[in-house]
Amino acid sequence: MIVVDASAAIRWFKAAAPGGVPFGIPKTEQPLVAPDLFVAEVRNTALIYIRKKELTLEQAEAMVSTIDRLMAGYFPIEEFRDAAWKTALEYDHSPHDCFYLEVARSIGSYLVTADERLVRKFAASPYGGNLVRLADWRPE
Repeated sequence: MIVVDASAAIRWFKAAAPGGVPFGIPKTEQPLVAPDLFVAEVRNTALIYIRKKELTLEQAEAMVSTIDRLMAGYFPIEEFRDAAWKTALEYDHSPHDCFYLEVARSIGSYLVTADERLVRKFAASPYGGNLVRLADWRPE
């Protein structure tokens, strides 16, 4: 299983910068998983793009439904509540991101992310081995 965060999933369809190229849908046999907060984060980001008129409603709905189909499953965040909170406090980082890190660590996998701040923050930490930049990811 490979953990993906909402930043990576959105970048499969929408480039980070205007005029950029999206990464495209990953071709992997590995199941893609996330903490269940992923569902809300993807939809929140899609709504932001609709409001900014960077996506039409139809484009956003197509993106969200495709992401939903690509995901194999979700881990309840309640299972990771204490560990994610401890990590957030220790590294002074968003608890949202720490849920993803804790899921990856707990299943012995890695987190694919497009969040450069997250990668920089945890690169030299024990979580560094559980992080892969979307730009560097080579799906298996």
